[in-house]
Amino acid sequence: MPDTSFQVGSPFAAVMSSASKKKDDDLLILSELPWGEQRIMAVTAPQSIAFKCDSDIDIYFEYSNGKGWISSKDTWSLEKAEGAVVLTFCHVSERLSDDRDTVIQQSESVATIVFLPG
Repeated sequence: MPDTSFQVGSPFAAVMSSASKKKDDDLLILSELPWGEQRIMAVTAPQSIAFKCDSDIDIYFEYSNGKGWISSKDTWSLEKAEGAVVLTFCHVSERLSDDRDTVIQQSESVATIVFLPG
């Protein structure tokens, strides 16, 4: 597994190249997250987050009210009351399990973002 880097900051400072915001619908679009990295992003909530990927990526979400799977075709609505949200991006040819740890072990690459709503 590659070394991971850890960056802290707002989505418009620390990851300027990987996030853009549409003013018309207030949608934050994540377009690049290097595999093997972990990032923390402070985001003003409520905020809708979309993912721009070359292919469909499985994303495991976990927050105070639940956990489960979405795909990069989905949009995440970040709410302040939910607290921190962890999204784990898994590049796997076919997800054969709903167990996060099993999928991570089967993945070619993994990346993680923690959203801190403010």
